[in-house]
Amino acid sequence: MAIVRRWNLQALYLCMALLIVLSSLLTPQTLNALESLPALGSSNSDHTEGLPIVIKTQKAANSIKNGIKGIDVSQYQGDINWKRVSNDGIQFAFVRASAGLATDKKFKVNAQGAHNNGILVGAYHYATFSNTAQAKKEAEYFIKLLKSIQVTYPVVLDLEDNRATRSVSKSNLTAAGLAFMDAVKQAGYKVMLYSNENFFISHIDAKTVQKKGYDLWVANYIEQPTKVTHKIWQHTSYGQVDGIGTRVDINIAYQNMSGGRKVSVNKSDSDSIKTWFNANYGTNIPIEQLDMSQIKSASITALQTELINRSGAKLNVSGTLDANTMKYFSSLSLKNGEQSNLTYVVQTALFYKGYYTGTPTGVWDTKSVNALKAYQSAEDLGDKGKLDSKTLKQLLR
Repeated sequence: MAIVRRWNLQALYLCMALLIVLSSLLTPQTLNALESLPALGSSNSDHTEGLPIVIKTQKAANSIKNGIKGIDVSQYQGDINWKRVSNDGIQFAFVRASAGLATDKKFKVNAQGAHNNGILVGAYHYATFSNTAQAKKEAEYFIKLLKSIQVTYPVVLDLEDNRATRSVSKSNLTAAGLAFMDAVKQAGYKVMLYSNENFFISHIDAKTVQKKGYDLWVANYIEQPTKVTHKIWQHTSYGQVDGIGTRVDINIAYQNMSGGRKVSVNKSDSDSIKTWFNANYGTNIPIEQLDMSQIKSASITALQTELINRSGAKLNVSGTLDANTMKYFSSLSLKNGEQSNLTYVVQTALFYKGYYTGTPTGVWDTKSVNALKAYQSAEDLGDKGKLDSKTLKQLLR
């Protein structure tokens, strides 16, 4: 009996030691990470290899020469401290705008927070459509949301396995996805397609999508994707980033995907611009906060007012860039040395895109032309230096 008791005590001590070790290893972060492995609708084979795979993909991502680190977030990340995120080396963020015909609860606050802290901002839509007609409706919903934020990075269709998509044929799902992306592109945005590598192979004709000019963002949590050509790799779904209290998806872009740039506006210049809009057009923009949706609306209000003053255009001053406004604008041009409120509005738009420095003067000069050329070149609008309707639409979107 003494021998048995001795063995029982030794077994007890061993169990206690194991519990201590396990308690140090299975932190909340580790448990969250393990729970996240089967995420994003991929097959289990993409996500069940365990923590050593995470280390493998992290090392692979870190080894990519000139790789650009970014994240994608939604309401499920809760409140985010975007200043700390920026200081942690994050250069771009895809914020979820919508899922089906529902808006992400944190969409605007995430987009504004990232932008205010110099992070390039893209947005994504989680698809719930199963045919082209539904895709077009979801695209229309997504576009309306995009108009309320400052977009400086591509926008994305997130097309992955769910109840709506899994039973659709590859050809039909690809056609529906293209209908969505074509509509968003037509609205003036640079569009990408996201999915995990397995779903790309089984349900999406990636080559057809790419032939249409759309780049791909691919998730693979085991290894760097090799079966689908892509521009951004999502290598983990449970990264840790300062300023975010939950796990978060981490991405590596192989090149600069933005026609825009990191924008950190000078507060004094920005306050002067908002004061100018308020004084001249009664726009009531709050001075002590940067709300790009209000600035965009004020810019369009000023544009519509000036078109009426210049040419007697029959316009409704709505603050929304409609086809009638574009029609009247297309007959105008800015002349060298011209000083006008219209010129000031254009300089303001270039200022908030990060291409015009200092307080706008309202004078169309060499500095203004060079800023416009740089913007057009970055957005693939041609290095022209002339403000056409397509450029204006991009500037004020």
